[in-house]
Amino acid sequence: MPTYRILRNLLLVAAVLACLVSTARGADPTLRHVAVLGDSSVTGAGPTARVDAWPEQLGRLLGDEFAVRTFTRQNYSVDPKSPRFVTNFPEWAWLTEFAPEVVIVSLGGADSVTVGFPAASRLDEGMSAIISAIGSMPSAPRVIVALPGPCAPSWSRANTYRSNRLRVIDAWKRIATPQAIPLVDLEPALAGLETTLVDGVNADAVAGERIARVVATAVLGAEPERTSSIFRGAELPAVIGRVNYVDEGIVKSPVVGLERWVQEGSTLVASGPGSPLFVTLHAGEGPFRVRCRVTIEGGDGAALQVSLDDQFLLLEDGAKNLTLIGDVYRGKPIIGPSIDHWQRGEEFELEIRRSHQDLEYLIDGRRFFACPSAGRTFKTLSLIPMASTVRLRSWSVDEGMPTTDPPPALDLAARTELQVVIDRRDGQYLGHPSTVMTPDGKSMLCAYPMGHGRGAIVLRRSDDGGLTWSEPLGVPANWASSLETPTLHRLMDPTKGGGETSRLILFSGLHPARLSSSDDGGITWTDLRPVGEWGGIVTMSSVIQTRDGRALAFFHDDGRFLSPTGRGTGVSTVYSTESRDGGRSWSAPKALLSKQQVFLCEPGVTRSPDGKRLAMLLRENTRTHNSYISFSSDEGGTWSEPHEVAPWLTGDRHVIARLRDGRYFVSMRDMARTSATYGDWVAWVGPWDALERGDRGDLRVRLMDNHDGTDCGYAGVEVLEDGTVVATSYGHWTEGKEPYIVCVRIPPGELVAPTVSPPAGREGAATVSPPAPEPPAATVEPAPEPTPEQAPNQPERSAPPPESAPPSGSPSQP
Repeated sequence: MPTYRILRNLLLVAAVLACLVSTARGADPTLRHVAVLGDSSVTGAGPTARVDAWPEQLGRLLGDEFAVRTFTRQNYSVDPKSPRFVTNFPEWAWLTEFAPEVVIVSLGGADSVTVGFPAASRLDEGMSAIISAIGSMPSAPRVIVALPGPCAPSWSRANTYRSNRLRVIDAWKRIATPQAIPLVDLEPALAGLETTLVDGVNADAVAGERIARVVATAVLGAEPERTSSIFRGAELPAVIGRVNYVDEGIVKSPVVGLERWVQEGSTLVASGPGSPLFVTLHAGEGPFRVRCRVTIEGGDGAALQVSLDDQFLLLEDGAKNLTLIGDVYRGKPIIGPSIDHWQRGEEFELEIRRSHQDLEYLIDGRRFFACPSAGRTFKTLSLIPMASTVRLRSWSVDEGMPTTDPPPALDLAARTELQVVIDRRDGQYLGHPSTVMTPDGKSMLCAYPMGHGRGAIVLRRSDDGGLTWSEPLGVPANWASSLETPTLHRLMDPTKGGGETSRLILFSGLHPARLSSSDDGGITWTDLRPVGEWGGIVTMSSVIQTRDGRALAFFHDDGRFLSPTGRGTGVSTVYSTESRDGGRSWSAPKALLSKQQVFLCEPGVTRSPDGKRLAMLLRENTRTHNSYISFSSDEGGTWSEPHEVAPWLTGDRHVIARLRDGRYFVSMRDMARTSATYGDWVAWVGPWDALERGDRGDLRVRLMDNHDGTDCGYAGVEVLEDGTVVATSYGHWTEGKEPYIVCVRIPPGELVAPTVSPPAGREGAATVSPPAPEPPAATVEPAPEPTPEQAPNQPERSAPPPESAPPSGSPSQP
């Protein structure tokens, strides 16, 4: 049987089975599960309810570490004698299967609109039964009760609802208070909004956001950090790789399953569930947009099904509703009658899109559903006519991951005239340098440890743009106690001279993170002192100045060094800390980004040319993914969901500098598995737009050839006034020798694409350049210094050759 038929049949069977199984399929077990058990006041009302209902907004507000699922019915009752009692419905079994950590109970509102209120005498019994049943769940969830909210004064049922609501609230207080169950009063949150409630009692988008914030505070135990709009619609990047699969009924790109489709005029036509079409998505966890223009005929109750893997959109189900099924949708949200969204015999456009957070569904430009889908990878997209006849006019996919060839290659490894040895000592490991330009704009400092990522810190100075370097400068004695890679930064002090006074900072990481500072351009330095009662790994891998004068510093930790009693969790979190006094003092760390099964670390941050956006490039240390990138539009307060970059930006320890011509220079250790320069010190050069869109950029430059696995690449990058780039790194630049420190001085005219890209010179590729001789030494050779003992948590320095899988190493490995 042909492969495509096997694929088609397997996916078809999966689709049918998925429609039959429980819709409460478990969410990602690595996330914190929050369940909302409620009536129609939870599901909301109006055309945007499935986007703006407060549980949907709660999910976005809590962030990507949480999975929020709703288990609702329009007429749930807390009356144990009623057939509408909560536990009588299949949602109860689905709720138990979800294994929630927290259950938010929002019940009693549906009972309160009933004239006569027959449940009044049995409220306590029903509420006690609900709380007891939740408490007996295997997951032993924490319970939070959201009390029924107010209603609009003009609502026709206002008087009945008000009196009954007070009885419900009193009953919840009697049941919940003795058990120390938190009660969330929604009335203060909705003060002033009563007249805008949909249908007199259901929350609209604004009211839903207020409820979500109050409930989020109860879940987190504190006010949620995010202050921007909860609903972050898909701000898609510019089109990178658009694939037109069908255009005016003509197949333009390969599609699986075409044998049962026929062309009729400007459409492709097929009928029945045995005619699925499949294409492959390549966007990974990143942005994409799917658009198809269709006409649906016949097949009442079983119209077109559109699937992302095992997540199903039914344009019409057996009850003639527009429905979604799948765990990413949090069950089986029913949008409403399909006739409200599309008409049989009339052509319409269906669009599915994702930026880096929300998955959105639109018909003819009107959004009817959205949900968080961060971290979810979709690989297969299918269209299945079901019982209907489908006329497909066009079908295209825009994907945020580029499909272009890699950028032109420029090999500078043999250009010894560009290289200057800063420090080299026989038998001594020298590594992980950092550089900074001094306030005079002419001199630069270079700091590096006598050892692999730790050891006594050496400081040198160049006053001629890196052509020559001084002997080791005098530094405080306790710099010899550094436990990790030192980093140098220059900060403006807004408390002095109207922001014109700058300060040099040297950080040294692990616990506690420490800093030393200089107010005289690096001539004298303070002792290393703790920044706070916290620590981290590679502090600070990058520092930026905000537009209001603050300094934001970024680092990562996996639980081991953040606190004195820390233990490794296996999950890395990126943190930021801020200073308002030019680096003298720093705030407690704020968690920004983390992902399960992905180890994000060593953030490198830069600013867009217009100053409005920040980009963060991240090393991925499980070695199963490319590097990642994230963006912020609010000065680092919140960040988009990280997504994978292309291989040409995949590396370790991204250090980013803006060139005089406006392009960006990104230094890194090459960790792209398929790269011919794997393990070497490389750079990517390109404009901001290419960095933001994931385009290939202008150049990929090999700066130096590393002769020992992947042990190189931590760098400092400075741009001189004339545009010369001075990039400094360590590496095994001489085969069989310990690594040493070299700077590469690149005139601005060198960073252009060669007419013919030279071979990479790796693993069988022909090389046009002769082997590079050893670079010339700097004018002064230092005296030997003692070698500190390597830390127990540092892994071996060697790495496998490029054809082997890269090492995962230790998360603290620089």
